[in-house]
Amino acid sequence: ESSENIICNWEYATSLFNESTIRAFAERFELLLEGIVSDVKTKLAELPLTTVTEQQQLTLWNNTKVDYPSNSCIHHLFEEQAGLKPDKVALVFENESLTYLQLNQKANQLAHYLKEKRKVRPDTLV
Repeated sequence: ESSENIICNWEYATSLFNESTIRAFAERFELLLEGIVSDVKTKLAELPLTTVTEQQQLTLWNNTKVDYPSNSCIHHLFEEQAGLKPDKVALVFENESLTYLQLNQKANQLAHYLKEKRKVRPDTLV
């Protein structure tokens, strides 16, 4: 540390991290420090952790707005999608995946069970 700068060295377990990951950590840390120095009254949760380029990329990736019939129920829209792409993967969890057709079948199975065995009706909290 000097009156003009701070030099930081990173030590890490090479069996857990590669150099590019640590370099990314260091860049985020530098960005965080710059945010602190620029306004010391800023809350920690409001400090930047991504670069402008990364923010632009996230904005692009999250631009998922799609027009859909607002007068349709979600289960009708899902069944329509299942009819259009029955063999496409709809859900992945750990090592398992379900296609739209499989997921729709399981959802219908659950719905029938709830209606018939558990007597669930519209506006019943499940």
